[in-house]
Parts: sequence; structure tokens; C-alpha cells
Amino acid sequence: DGGGGGDDAGGAFLAEVREKFEVEALPVAERRRALPALFGHRPPFSLEAFAQALGMLPQLRERHHLLASFLEREGELRALRHLPAVFKWTELLLKRYNRQLDRAEAREMTIGAAIDAQPQGEQSQWEQAFAGFQAAWNLSWRRVGMFGCLVLPREFVQLEMSRETPLSFCLPGEADEGICPLALIRYLVDQHNIFVQAVDERLLLARRSTHRADARTAAVSSRHMLPAHAVAYDLEGDFAPFLAGRCVAPAASGGGVRYDFAKAEDRLLHRHFADTPAVDLELRAFTFAREERLAGGLGPLRQKVAQAPLPPDTQDAIRRDVTTPAQAARCMEVLETAIGFLTTTGGSFVKRLDESAGEMMLHQYLRTVLLMEDTSALGSRAVAQQVQLRHLEALHGLLSGLTEADPFEGVDAKYRDDLPDGMAEILEKRAPLLELSTLLPLLKGFIVANLKEGTMDPESKAKDNVGWLDPGGDAYLMDLPWFADHWPDNLGTRHLVAAYRVLEGAEV
Repeated sequence: DGGGGGDDAGGAFLAEVREKFEVEALPVAERRRALPALFGHRPPFSLEAFAQALGMLPQLRERHHLLASFLEREGELRALRHLPAVFKWTELLLKRYNRQLDRAEAREMTIGAAIDAQPQGEQSQWEQAFAGFQAAWNLSWRRVGMFGCLVLPREFVQLEMSRETPLSFCLPGEADEGICPLALIRYLVDQHNIFVQAVDERLLLARRSTHRADARTAAVSSRHMLPAHAVAYDLEGDFAPFLAGRCVAPAASGGGVRYDFAKAEDRLLHRHFADTPAVDLELRAFTFAREERLAGGLGPLRQKVAQAPLPPDTQDAIRRDVTTPAQAARCMEVLETAIGFLTTTGGSFVKRLDESAGEMMLHQYLRTVLLMEDTSALGSRAVAQQVQLRHLEALHGLLSGLTEADPFEGVDAKYRDDLPDGMAEILEKRAPLLELSTLLPLLKGFIVANLKEGTMDPESKAKDNVGWLDPGGDAYLMDLPWFADHWPDNLGTRHLVAAYRVLEGAEV
């Protein structure tokens, strides 16, 4: 009757959806034709055999490019699920140790010691982030091999990541061990984006380009990457069982099997990767304590905006506000960001900004130009209310002094000789004639940048070396009368550190 027919139709529909049915429901003639298959040998499912079958014919690989790419690169892709944890780990390290840990301390401290040093309530977060970083490193590090055009040292390439590894191997930078985490992160981001591009191409072929275009314009920043944004999948627990159960059938004639590659690729695409965004890498390099970070020093700043000293009362107010190296380091990060943007304003076509630019308040520049709504990271009301763009060099020097135990700690001993008899008195007497607000930052930068390696002749005249420094404008120090006339001619380069300390003490 009608009701029974409806039930039969519903049962047939459900059986088809579930891909299961009673053999007795088939017509007898069809059952007889399929009978030999009952006695045919069907080998157990093998992911390797599945991949080999896909790779045998070029037209199959071309038709199912995403599936072929996934199966070929699965060994590389499995580390990408840990990319959010990698970014979280570097973020934690930067917040806790940037500018507060020198290079030697980072090499002596193990990762386990760094985690154990955190407050009890934060250690689980550190453990979880490091576990992801460790997994990504140990899965992918030996595939990296190079940093740009630089071949990584053999001892670096063979390093296994563990809690006993020196912390310096986790701090991204452009030199020494710092190239290791930076190279790893760049490699992982490249692999992520290459695979996402393959997903894009597959979706485009499937005529879903409108949907994907919206998603691709919203590529996620590495600073905001979450586990949901990662290339993640469950090969053994989900995808391989799906292939074995839904994408394999007996061959139409004889033994063997046939594979449904289209169904496999569709599963891979829509269950795992259709909404995976590309990643825009935004990563700050780690700055060790007592090491200059600004490329080119502060010379480009002086060329772009005329600099002036901070008033003494403003300096005192800043010192009252900024009482710890950690506060000074946070303020320094914001300051160097502002300097970096300011020095690139106008590109190479604008050599110097108008004088009025120097009168702009720092907090106003941060809000209106850098669009930083929250300027509390400056950590000082005096900095926020009294510092103008013409004071940035002076502020940089002041904060450097608050974050550094000794800015000249790494300077070679050959440049630390005591002053000759009577030279200290000469410098103190001539200090009022020297523009110390201009000279001291230049002199300090020269010492830190040039006298650590020991390659400069200590017997050379300091005046000949320092005279080439650029205070901004169209002249070098040697061209300025106050320097040319009053800097002692017989002061050697080996006395520069001592000379700086005398002049620093004489600054009013």
C-alpha cells in the first residue's frame, strides 16, 4: 500500500546515504554477476598504495592536484598545526626577556630554567607554548638547512630542541643562534602559505572563487594566529579511515581495487582546509641588553628631524617615572618603533622634515600617525606629556642608560686606557665649549658600534675617527668649529671610553 511504499522508499534512501544495504535486496541476476567478487582477493588499505595509484598517471595528478600535493608533502605539513604555538612562544619570550637579558645570559640559561622562573600561575601557558615550538622544531628543523643564502652551521642543523637547550636558540634575530628560530618560522610560514595557495587553486576550479576571495583578503597576521587558522588534520584517526571506508572499491573486472580520488580530495578540502587563511608574518627581532637595535643608529633620525636635548626638569621627571629596567625596555620598544617610522617618512625624496615637525608631541605622533590608541606602554606621564619629536635622540640616550648596567661592557680593553696626566682637567675645562648634547650621543654610538671588535687602531687619533660622525645637516663633526677648535688633538682612540665618562660627568 501507499504507507508501505513510503517506508520502502525511505529505507532505500537511508541505506544509500549510509552506503550500506542488504544483499538480499539486489535482483538475483545482479547478485549472480557480482558473485565472483566474493572470492576475489582485496588487499588491506594502504595509504602508500593509494598515493602511488594517484601518482602513476599525470592526468590524475593534474585533476586532483591538491590531494596529490597533500600526500607528497604530508611529512612537511604535519608540523604546521604547531605554528600558533610557535608564535605564542616567541611572544612570551619577547615580553619577558627583550632588552632585559644579555647574549651571554641567554646562552647560559636553559629553556627549562626560563619556564621554571615564571610565576606559578603562568607556567602552564609557557609549557604549552614551548611544547608546540619543540614539536615544530623537531619535525621540521632538519628540512630548513638555510637562512636566506646562508647555509646553517652543521652543529645548528643537528640540534634537537628540549628543555635543556640554551634559551638563545629560541630568540629570533639576524645573527648567531638567533637565525635558527627565525629561519624555522619563515620556513613554516612559507610551507603554510604554499599549501593555502594550492587550496585556493582547487576552490577556484570548483567555481567557489567568490567565497575564497573574501577569505584571502583577510589573511591573518602572525600576531593574531589561532589554532583554527592552522593547517591541521588527523591523518590516522580521520582521513586514512575515511579513505579506507569510502574511497576504495573492488575493480570492475578481475582482482585489485579502484580509488575514488575525487571524493578523497573533496573530503580533504571541505573538512580541513577550505577556510584556512594565509599568514602575514609580523615578527619582531629580539634585542639583547646592551646591544643597539636601530639600523644605522640615530644618524637617520638627526638627518630627518633636527634634534635637541631634553630639559633637565623633564629628564628628572622621566627618571622618577621610569624606575626599573623593565619599564625602560617597554618604553624603548615604543620609541624605536616611532623612530623607525619617522626616519622613513617621505622615503629618499624628503631629506629633512619641516622645523614644525620637531615640535609635535611624541604621544600625538603615536596616535595620529602610527594609529596607536593606547600609548600607556610609554610607561611615563612625563614622556607622554613633555617629549617632542625633537627630543627622541635624547630620550633614547636616557632610556639606554636606564636599561644598561654599563653600555661599554663589551668594548675591547685596548680602548679603555686611562687618560694621560692632565687630560681629564683639559676635557672638563673645554666641556662648556663643546656641544655635549650633540657630541655625547654621537660619541657613545661610535664607541658601542666600532670598538667592540678590536679592529680599529688604538693608537690612531680619536679626532680623526670621531670627526667623520654625522650630527645631521650638511656637515660632519670635523666641519663644526666647536669640535674642530676644542676637541684635544692629542687624544688617542684608546682613551675614548675614559674621555666619554669625563664629558658625561661634566654635562650640565
